[in-house]
Amino acid sequence: MWRTFWIVSVCTGLLACGLIWLASTSTFLFRHPKAPDERIVIDSVTGQPVVVRKVAEFAAANAIVAAGQMPQVETPTTKFDFGISDPLTRGSHQFVIRNVGQAPLRLETGKTSCKCTVGGLEKRELAPSEEGLVTLEWTTGRDILFSHYALIRTNDPERAELEFRVSGKVRVQLGTSEPELIVPAVNPGDTIQASTIVYSQTAADLAIKSVDAALPGFAWTAETMVGEALHTGALEELGAASAQRLVVTIPTDELRQEFSDTLRLTVESSQFAEPQTLELPLYGQVLGRVAVFNPLIDTDGIVDFGTLQHGVGAEAKLLVKIRDAETSLGEVQIETFPDFVTATLEPRAGAGKSVTGKTGAGKGLYDLRVTIPAGTPVCQYLGTPQGWLKIRTSHPRVSEIEVKLHFAVKKREFR
Repeated sequence: MWRTFWIVSVCTGLLACGLIWLASTSTFLFRHPKAPDERIVIDSVTGQPVVVRKVAEFAAANAIVAAGQMPQVETPTTKFDFGISDPLTRGSHQFVIRNVGQAPLRLETGKTSCKCTVGGLEKRELAPSEEGLVTLEWTTGRDILFSHYALIRTNDPERAELEFRVSGKVRVQLGTSEPELIVPAVNPGDTIQASTIVYSQTAADLAIKSVDAALPGFAWTAETMVGEALHTGALEELGAASAQRLVVTIPTDELRQEFSDTLRLTVESSQFAEPQTLELPLYGQVLGRVAVFNPLIDTDGIVDFGTLQHGVGAEAKLLVKIRDAETSLGEVQIETFPDFVTATLEPRAGAGKSVTGKTGAGKGLYDLRVTIPAGTPVCQYLGTPQGWLKIRTSHPRVSEIEVKLHFAVKKREFR
């Protein structure tokens, strides 16, 4: 008895699941009281009502299918590559559509992408064995790669929609050899210098007239490239008709460590109807005047001693590097917190002293020793509070160096 009960329950559950799946994937048709002549379906994805075609047309199409007489569309090709074209150039191409079926083939224009239109549909209906032309028209724009489409709707039950696509390459009216100018990291006090190639594949007399930037002290120069310089190496791959090398210089005195800007170029040519503008992003980094190195330093720049056993203590030797024209720190005073932490700073052995004779290394290298004494009481300085040391100097641009410390001391465990 129970066996029969469970078999019936399982079959009923499977049947219910099947009906639910069928309902979720079915197309629901209905007539709206305000549009009695339209065939309306509920889109299974969006749930929105969609008008498909007139009820009479739908019935006629079903009658044709029932009689075994259907239109059948055939297209020799649906893609056209126009090769290389100038920017903002108009183009057109004709595609062939054939009806190889046994009933009339009806055609309607559908949607198109923004730079492509159906310029002409030669015939709206093709009899069996008849062919017609679809004309696509477009404007290339300024993007290097061009690819756009147009759709044609049909009453072929197997191919209700045709996509015709045109594509190709567009010559660069104005471009740069790199999409952005990335400046290598430089030491403070140095002057940044970077360059890029501004070129055109259509204009033979390109000339940069101005370069605007917000960076303090920004300056630029432009050099016209001619002869072999224009057609060798990487420049040959650009296929430039004309080019100028743009060189920018930026003093680092007032720059942040991480800096960026957008250069705004104004470029002229006898082949331009009016001056053209071009934006070139610029990114760079100025290294800090002080760098501290040690394996104990974590990603946040904190010297992390970890948790120590009471009575053991710890010491770390750090390398301090001064990146400045004046490598000597001059007179130095060190303050620590908590005050039982000790620290010393000495010029790295072999580096020599500065010409002033003051404490410091001629190469800007110092050894910093930080000691957590063995007698440190049980404590916690892993965040709040945290330890630190401050090195105060007489250097004209590096007045203070701060190093943060994390450590804790716990009772010693004996086993």
